[in-house]
Amino acid sequence: MHDASEAYISDITRPVKQELSQYLEMEQRLQQFIYTVYGLSDLTQYECSLIKEIDDDMLAYEMRLLLHSHEVCKGELIGQHNFQFVMMKEVEDEFVRLVKELQNKLSLTSTMESLSTP
Repeated sequence: MHDASEAYISDITRPVKQELSQYLEMEQRLQQFIYTVYGLSDLTQYECSLIKEIDDDMLAYEMRLLLHSHEVCKGELIGQHNFQFVMMKEVEDEFVRLVKELQNKLSLTSTMESLSTP
């Protein structure tokens, strides 16, 4: 969900995006709205830093695998990822399934926390 805003305002490469202050502001507001809708608005600073680290590692992995570039590759991912073509409907169905799974886990977690609070 960390890039969900890109579904609405498009993805822009980091070097260009860093120069677009209005885009960054709009992206941040939209991303926060999406996080709120899906119950993720209370991420800790640590959790946000983990998301950024994973995103950086995925970029490095993609650079190494798809562009055969080792210049920016510092992170390591657990496991291999499949970059084969998949029909968009399959991608959408998997995304929706994963979002529902995450929402169920978050709902279960908050329910368990409220039950344990006196």
